[in-house]
Amino acid sequence: MTMELNLAKWMALLNDSLQLSEFTIPGTHDTCALHNKLSIGFAKCQSMTLEEQLNTGVRFIDIRCRHINNIFAIHHGQIYQELNFDSVLNTCIQFLEKSPSECIIMSVKEEYESENCSRSFSETFDSYIQKDKWYVGETIPKLNQVRGKIVLIRRFPDPNIYKGIDAFNGWPDDTTGQTGNKLLKVQDEYKLNLISGTSGKWEKIKQLLDEADSGSKSVLYINFTSATSITTTPESAAMYINPKLNCHIVNKGNSRLGIVAMDFCNSILHENLVNLNSPYSRYKPVNLGGHTTISSPFVAGDYVYFQGDDNKLWKVKTDGSGTLHIGGHRTKSSPFVVGDYVYFQGDDNKLWKVKTDGSGTLHIGGHRTKSSPFVVGDYVYFQGDDNKLWKVKTDGSGTLHIGGHRTKSSPFVVGDYVYFQGDDNKLWKVKTDGSGTLHIGGHTTKSSPFVVGDYVYFQGDDNKLWRQLL
Repeated sequence: MTMELNLAKWMALLNDSLQLSEFTIPGTHDTCALHNKLSIGFAKCQSMTLEEQLNTGVRFIDIRCRHINNIFAIHHGQIYQELNFDSVLNTCIQFLEKSPSECIIMSVKEEYESENCSRSFSETFDSYIQKDKWYVGETIPKLNQVRGKIVLIRRFPDPNIYKGIDAFNGWPDDTTGQTGNKLLKVQDEYKLNLISGTSGKWEKIKQLLDEADSGSKSVLYINFTSATSITTTPESAAMYINPKLNCHIVNKGNSRLGIVAMDFCNSILHENLVNLNSPYSRYKPVNLGGHTTISSPFVAGDYVYFQGDDNKLWKVKTDGSGTLHIGGHRTKSSPFVVGDYVYFQGDDNKLWKVKTDGSGTLHIGGHRTKSSPFVVGDYVYFQGDDNKLWKVKTDGSGTLHIGGHRTKSSPFVVGDYVYFQGDDNKLWKVKTDGSGTLHIGGHTTKSSPFVVGDYVYFQGDDNKLWRQLL
């Protein structure tokens, strides 16, 4: 089962009663820094506009405002980003009106030097906000308190210490530490070490990711992946760090990593971060230990059995741990597991069985097969090297043709019937004793059928998935 993910409205399915600190939230550092101008690559931190970021899942934004002429101009350092704060707010409010299930966490910080102002930064901030659009409480809210609103993380001084979550006092500049009355844990080590470089920065990121996953749910973790040095631009640092981050998160299940604030973000990273939240994590594909297979796996109990890319039989636990060769045996197709035995087509094209612990290997009657076997009860059903349907007892005795029928792939057995792709590429069924052969609706297939309940499922000759009532 899969769940369609709408990145513009991904918070809609999250639990209302949880605090924002209990989620994994994609974010951006220097959200609106899209222009380098004379900075030779050191001012630009993003390639997506604010609107594009919000529509692809970003819910934490980092807004840097220069106070000039009693308004806020968006800057990165001394570089004006061709945008003012009113445009930022309009974009956010329009987005929330279209997606009222969402909230936006906005960090607001004073940037560069003020000029020609007759009031404080805080007073100018107050002139912008519409109170019904904001959450300016000093504690981390529950999601149901802030849907459709902007949540303020305040990185500027204010005489009213209860305006927003206070991150001005004690912000861990170029280090990792707590701020906001210990409500926030921040990694913001942006100056690259001359020796460890971007690899050292990645270790700092990973340390806080791991801490967030197991740390207090009442602490909001904010992990900045951004970095720079005299010789490293934000973009070149992101080219190293973003793939590392993606590899780290792509195979995780349900995880709480807090806010991950990135440079040069992209929708793939956003989606992989969002997918760590319940309920999305339940439907997220998880790689099992990084193993490669060249045919379909078979799952029995706590193990996945498969043909490795070295053509050997392997098993791995369903959580991706505990990988084992099964007796060093080689196979040409998918295994089939029943009880204590793995049945398979050997690299000599003969039928074999081996215990799941790798011991007790046996030929099954010396028979040759062209595809994976199918085992039901005391019999192994298979496509012989003459392309006919056969069955043989699991001890190798009692070999029988099943009605003389020819097949092009592995059979599928349910109850009293064997279902198969005939040599005319049509769907057929025949009783396990070889009698009662029937076409199934005259349909054409390109591979083995699969039967559940009253339906047979198959790949049509148009390569589409079909089902047919039996």
